[in-house]
Amino acid sequence: MLEIGLDRATTSAVAECLGVDQSTLYRHIDSREDMLDAAVAVAVGRTIWPDPEGNWADYLRACAKAMWGMFEASPGLAQRLRSMTTIPEELVMQSYRIVDQLTQLGFSLKDAALIVDTIGDMTADSYLTVELLDRVVGGGGSYRDRAIETMAHAGGIVPNQKTAAEYLGVMRYAMGERGKPSAWWMDKVDLVIDGVAYRLCERN
Repeated sequence: MLEIGLDRATTSAVAECLGVDQSTLYRHIDSREDMLDAAVAVAVGRTIWPDPEGNWADYLRACAKAMWGMFEASPGLAQRLRSMTTIPEELVMQSYRIVDQLTQLGFSLKDAALIVDTIGDMTADSYLTVELLDRVVGGGGSYRDRAIETMAHAGGIVPNQKTAAEYLGVMRYAMGERGKPSAWWMDKVDLVIDGVAYRLCERN
């Protein structure tokens, strides 16, 4: 099912891929939702998660990269995580493992949970944004192309042309190219890490 993509994985498509009829498939699942939850669990289990070697900041960056790689390997997974009404045990357990590692590195349980939740949400949202940017919109061209056109037009009529031109350049970098996302999402992760480091410094 992961090969089909969670966004396209209907029970009929999965049954056809497995070479069975839907009635056979339903002997193993209760519903499509149940099937998709199982796929999320498999995706989490297949992902190679980092060991907490080095400092906590490097560990968090490695976790974010592992999550991004998980989304790339399983089309539709990021969107599924954003729309789930249940949470597979494997996903809960992986979150717990990261939180537990952070507590062993000196974080309070509350701070560790907040950090994991923030970076997890941000990585998923950033991945979904990249998918949106690559999407072809009506009339041809991608959402990215339309966004750049709109910003370029707006930049031509604002008072500070220099700032507008520089901002457009920054946003071109942020949006990357089709199939080649920029490091903007990791810049966001680093921003969170900088905030965590500042909070730790203030407490000490």
